[in-house]
Amino acid sequence: MQVLLGFLLRSFTFFISSFLGDNLLRFVAGKALLTGVFVIILPLILNNFIYDLINVAITTINSNAQAAFDGHMAFSGLTSYLLFTLRVPDCLSVLVSAMVLRVTLNHIPFVRV
Repeated sequence: MQVLLGFLLRSFTFFISSFLGDNLLRFVAGKALLTGVFVIILPLILNNFIYDLINVAITTINSNAQAAFDGHMAFSGLTSYLLFTLRVPDCLSVLVSAMVLRVTLNHIPFVRV
């Protein structure tokens, strides 16, 4: 009877430890795999994807902007003097930059402006 009880106790503890050990190893392997994916692979993919999106957007904007706007102002005489004195090109540059920043921030989700 004592031998049978010892055998049952040893087999019970063996099954419990092997079951818990397997689950622990499976848990650690899963965590290692997910950590590797989120720390190494996902940032590389997102970086390349965002770079491609920005590249396509800038290429499209450059091709359309060159056709629509030359960006050259030519004034002479009193108009040139007043524009230079009042620094109108600098003011226009600041205003256009602020408008572009505002439009950019409006297109970013979850940002209150």
